[in-house]
Amino acid sequence: MERLLPSTARGVWQTFVRQDHAQYCAEKGLELFSCSERYAEYQNEFRNYIHRANIAIIPKYAQPPGSISLEELYTVLPLLAKLWLYYGFTEYFFHDLAYQRMLETNDPVLIKNLADLGQLKFEGREILNQFIFSDGVLPNILRTVSRMFLKEEQDAFFLYSNELLALYQDQAADYDLIAERKRCSAAGIAKDHFVTFTLPEALALRDVFTNIHMATELRGVVTCPGTARGRAVIMPMLVNKEQVRSIAQLMQVGDILVAHSTTPEVLPLCQKAAAIVTDEGGMLSHAAVVSRELKIPCIVGTKIGTQCFKNGDQLEVDAIQGIVRKI
Repeated sequence: MERLLPSTARGVWQTFVRQDHAQYCAEKGLELFSCSERYAEYQNEFRNYIHRANIAIIPKYAQPPGSISLEELYTVLPLLAKLWLYYGFTEYFFHDLAYQRMLETNDPVLIKNLADLGQLKFEGREILNQFIFSDGVLPNILRTVSRMFLKEEQDAFFLYSNELLALYQDQAADYDLIAERKRCSAAGIAKDHFVTFTLPEALALRDVFTNIHMATELRGVVTCPGTARGRAVIMPMLVNKEQVRSIAQLMQVGDILVAHSTTPEVLPLCQKAAAIVTDEGGMLSHAAVVSRELKIPCIVGTKIGTQCFKNGDQLEVDAIQGIVRKI
C-alpha cells in the first residue's frame, strides 16, 4: 500500500504515505529545487493555476449552483484535482531533504528556490482552503449534486468521482454504501491502482493507522529554536473560518498554539503565541516559516499533539531538543 487516503473516522481526514515512497518524493523534490529551469517552470505553472482559480473557479462556485451538468462536472473535477499536482511539492516530504542540503551547502539555487517555495505554499494554501472549506468550491459542487440526485445534502460527499458521474447515467445511488462511508471510509493507491475498502476493512485500517498512545510528552522536528511555557490552545484540522474565529476568542498573548497545521488565516493567532506546535509539517511549512519570522519556538511533526493535549493544559516547549511536555 503506497498511500492510505483520508478516512472519515471520528470526523477527521488522515493521509498516510509509505516511508520508502516518502524517500522517493524527497529525492524528486531535491532534483526539482536544485534546478533553476525546472523550478521556474513549476512555479510559473502553479501561479498561473492560482490566478485561474481566483478568476474563474472560486467566484463561480462561491455559492452552490442551481444545477451542474455532466459536461461541467467532467471539466471541473479534474481541474480541482490538478491543485494537488502542484501543491504536493510544497509538502514537507518533498522539500525537507532539499532544505537540509541547503543548510549543508549554502547552495544559491536552493536558497532562492526554497525561499520562493515558502511564499508559493502560502499562495497555494489559500486556494486549497477556498476549495475544501465547508463553504468552499468542492462542498458547494457536491451539495448541488446531492440536491439533484440524492436524499440528503451531504450524501455526495461520500461518493467517489466515478460514482458521482454515474448518477447522471441514471444509476441509482447505493444508500447502504453511503451510510457505511459516513461511519468510516478508506481508499488507497496500490501498484498504481486506486482501490477502495469495505467498512470492516476501513475500520480495521483505522485501528491500525490511528491507534493513539496518549502521552504527556511528544517529540517533533525543531523549525525555530527556543523554549517557552504557556497555556495550550488546541486548533484541530480547520474546516471553516468560523472555527478560526472561535479559537481566536480563546487565544491570549503568551499561549502555546497546538495546531494540526497552520494556514494564512491563523496568522493573528501565531502572532499571539509564545510557541507553535503542530501535528504535521516540515521545515517550509506555514508554521515553520512564520515562527522563524516571528522568532518564536516551533516544533512540527508531533503527529498527535492536538489529540494528546487539551485546551488549558500547561505546556513546556523545548525547541532545542524537540520535546513538548505537559507540566
